[in-house]
Amino acid sequence: MNLRNTFLAIIGTVALTACNSGGSSRTSESVPVVPEVVPPAATRVCDVDADIRENAFAEQYQSIINGTLSATGLPGISALVYTPDQGMWMGAAGYATVETSDELTTCNVMFSGSVAKMYTAVAALGLVENGLLGLDDLIADYLPDEIADNLPNGRTATVRQLLNHTAGIPDHDDEEELNRYVEENDGHLPSAEQQLAYLYDNEPDFAAGTGVAYSSAHTVVLSLVVDAAAGEHHSNLLSRNIIDRLGLMDTYYKNEEGFRSDLVSGYLGTGDSRIDITEESINYALDSQGDAGIMATAHDYYSFIRTVFDSELLMPETVTAMQDTSWLYNDGDIGLGFGLGLFSIARGGDIVKLGHSGATLGGMSHVYYYPKAGSYIVLLTNTLIIDDSDLLTAWGENLLVGSENDSVLAQIEQLIGIE
Repeated sequence: MNLRNTFLAIIGTVALTACNSGGSSRTSESVPVVPEVVPPAATRVCDVDADIRENAFAEQYQSIINGTLSATGLPGISALVYTPDQGMWMGAAGYATVETSDELTTCNVMFSGSVAKMYTAVAALGLVENGLLGLDDLIADYLPDEIADNLPNGRTATVRQLLNHTAGIPDHDDEEELNRYVEENDGHLPSAEQQLAYLYDNEPDFAAGTGVAYSSAHTVVLSLVVDAAAGEHHSNLLSRNIIDRLGLMDTYYKNEEGFRSDLVSGYLGTGDSRIDITEESINYALDSQGDAGIMATAHDYYSFIRTVFDSELLMPETVTAMQDTSWLYNDGDIGLGFGLGLFSIARGGDIVKLGHSGATLGGMSHVYYYPKAGSYIVLLTNTLIIDDSDLLTAWGENLLVGSENDSVLAQIEQLIGIE
C-alpha cells in the first residue's frame, strides 16, 4: 500500500505550457527591508468564545461538518471560517482519538501536509526581499554539485520555477522505492538530499520553464536552496520569522516542542478499515523537508495565511507577485494553476481562491483565502484517504469554484457566497 501523498491527482496529471518572465536577482549589498509586525499576546486563541457561537451561520457551518463526518466516516474535522460581514466561526466534530472517544476540539493540533509549502515559500520570498536570493537565480548556484548534476533540470531550473511548479522536476512522491522506505521505516523519511537521489535516473517532466506540473520535489529542492542562501536551516527561518514573530502558540515545525499534548491521533482510511498510524504520522512530519511537516490548530493556520495576504509578513509587492499564476489549465471560465507557493483558482477570468491543500500520513487540509470576498476557510481532518474517489470527492479533491461539487469545502464556499 502506498502511504505517500496520493491526494490532488487533478493537479499532477496535466502539464500545459506556460511562460515565465523576469524577476529580481541576488544582490548581496541590498539592505534588508522587513515589514514590522507586532506579535500578539502569547495566549492561545483556539477556544470558541461567545462571539463565535453567535455567528449567524454557526448552525449551518456545524451542520455541514457534522453531515460530512456522518457521510464519510472521517474520524474528525476541525474548521474555521472568516467572512468580513459575519466575522469568525470555529467548530469541530468527531474524535481526536477514536479508540478512547476523545472528542476533537478547535484546540487540537493537526497535520498540514502540503499546506507547509506556503510557509517554505514565505521563507524563501523573505530572502528575496532581503537580497539574499533571486527569483530568477539558477538553483544550481545553491545546490551541491552532486544534486545539480544529477537531478532532472538541476542545472537549468530557477527559484521562481520551483515556486510555481514550472521547473519540470518529477515528483519524488511517485517513487515506489521511496514509498517502500517510508513503509519499512515507520513513516520516517531519509534526508532531503537522499529523497532527491531517488529521482536521479528520471527524465525531466519537460524542459524547465516550458510546462506546468505539480511536484513536491520542487519544495524539497527549495528548502535546500533556502538553507544555502540563508546560511542556516530553513526551519530556523520558519520558527523565527513566522511562528515566533506572529506569536503562533499552537504551530510546530522542527524546533518547537510540546506538540504531543494537543496533537490528534493520525489515521489511514475511514470506518472499519481505519488504521491508527499516529507514530508514523509524527515521524513523517518531523522528517519532512519544507514540503510538509507543519502541525497547528485551525486558528493558527488561519492566522498565518491572513498575515500573508494582509502583507504583514511580506511586502505588498511581494504578495502581488505571489499571485502571478502559471496555469495548469484555464478555459476562461474555470482555471487552476500555481502562484509562488500557492494554488490559484480562477472563475470567470478572475482569481477567486488562493492557498493550498494537503494530504499526509494522519491528515488532510484545506487553507484558503478568497480575495474578492475577503474571506478565509480552513478545514482539517485527522486521516489520510487513499484509493477511494468518492471519499476524496466528499473532502474536496476538486478545488475548482463553480463546477458541480458537493464537497464539504464547496458547501461552505457556497454558503458564504463564493461562486
